This record gives sequence, C-alpha cells and structure tokens, in this order.
Amino acid sequence: MIDNGLALVMVAIVTTVGGIIVALIQLFKKENREDHALVMDAIRSVYKSVSRVEDKVDKHLVWHAEGQNERISKRSQKS
Repeated sequence: MIDNGLALVMVAIVTTVGGIIVALIQLFKKENREDHALVMDAIRSVYKSVSRVEDKVDKHLVWHAEGQNERISKRSQKS
C-alpha cells in the first residue's frame, strides 16, 4: 500500500507539526499565567482604592450626620 519510506516521512511530518503545536500551546500557557498575574495585581490595587474611598465616604457621611444633628439641636434651643 504505502511505501515504507513514504510512511516514515509522513510520521516525521506529523511528529514535527505536533511538536510545534505543543510548543506553541506551552508558550501561550506561560503568557496566560503572566497576564493573569498582572490582572490579579491590578484587581487588588483597585480593591484597595475602592476600600479606601468607601471608608472616606463613610466617615464623611457620619460627619454630615453628626453636623446635622448639632444644627437641629441648636435650632431647637433657639426656639
């Protein structure tokens, strides 16, 4: 059917193409891990910033609430 020499060449081609595909997959996996690490660092940074802003807003709202209570009680005393 197929000559032994031709079969050997076909096996060599399939092996070479398979090796190249595996090498590319490994390269993309490495890049994906590195990209994932960068994205996780960015997410952590954003989370910290949001937490700080949230704390500041909470403190500011408490400050307003306490200030409003003082104004209301001062108005009540004037009446």
